Amino acid sequence: MATLEMCLEYSSTTDLVSLGDGGGWAGDLVTFYGDWRENKDRFPNPMLFARDYLGKRDAASHFSNDQWIQDADGFNIMRLMRTESLGLPDAVARYYGTDSPGAGDRVCQRRYTLFHADRFDGSSSTTQTLARNLLLGRNSDIAVIAGTWFLISRVSLDAEDRPENIDPAQLTNFVLAYAWELQERVEAEEGK
Repeated sequence: MATLEMCLEYSSTTDLVSLGDGGGWAGDLVTFYGDWRENKDRFPNPMLFARDYLGKRDAASHFSNDQWIQDADGFNIMRLMRTESLGLPDAVARYYGTDSPGAGDRVCQRRYTLFHADRFDGSSSTTQTLARNLLLGRNSDIAVIAGTWFLISRVSLDAEDRPENIDPAQLTNFVLAYAWELQERVEAEEGK
């Protein structure tokens, strides 16, 4: 519900990272970035860190599977409320219920497909661009640039670990890991 509230208050479906994103996927991604940098000695490659910790059910992570679900569901319920002019109870019932009577298809069974399509235009490159912009504080609402504040304020995160100071290839791999994980979730829903 906290993610939904942020999405309703500060929604965005453009290529601008909004404060609404900060209450969902973007906030989790910033935290996960900090986790990776704290573990960079064991995981110099962010892809390997993501493989072991991003969205996993059985690993201690600040971007767990439950958080992926919350991020997608909050955004998707907001979109239902806005596009179909539904109140919260009707949107939640529609999202976790069925698309239409007798369809047997719950909207939430396509949570990642809808989230990827509506927030990132169904594009891996858009996903990567938004993630990179978030971490670098570019093309973001001023309040989302607070993500950079979060990274700076972490006691164990030194200046050389800030996104703008690491090897650009490492940052590319980090945002690519997020985009790939989202794409894998979309493909799983499609039965691929």
